[in-house]
Amino acid sequence: MYSTNAHYSQSNTDLSSSDNYVGNVFYENGLVVITETGSWSGSVDYSDLATNFTLDIESQDTKYTHEYEVTLKPNEFNHTMNYSARMPIGTFTTLNDLTASILNNEYIAAEFTSSDWQPYITRIHLYQNDDYDTPVITANLVKPIRKSDKIPLTFKIRLDI
Repeated sequence: MYSTNAHYSQSNTDLSSSDNYVGNVFYENGLVVITETGSWSGSVDYSDLATNFTLDIESQDTKYTHEYEVTLKPNEFNHTMNYSARMPIGTFTTLNDLTASILNNEYIAAEFTSSDWQPYITRIHLYQNDDYDTPVITANLVKPIRKSDKIPLTFKIRLDI
């Protein structure tokens, strides 16, 4: 930003000269920062600094919103990917042995297989057609949501780009 009032400048140079520099506009962040850089004269009353400015800012930024609905039926996604729900196999002498046993076991511990247990949804991945290796979009939920075993559960995922 540059002062449009040449009487604030210590020089008689062009208005866009560095002598008339008074601040920055950070468009990406929506910030206007007014700084005192030495281009102001000694007659400025600093008690009213930033109160005697008139700003006229016009901007247009187009945002496109895509909305996806993901519905989970009661009989779908009734397992967990959390390693802490796996049961260890064998005997262990060290913590590393126990950890390796849990990570290598695909079976869920008994307390997580009863009909009363339901997983919590913490993250939703959206994939491209026929490519289920790498998610295109990952939606992290603010808090875990317990999945129902009785009714469908629908999530709306909104993507602003």
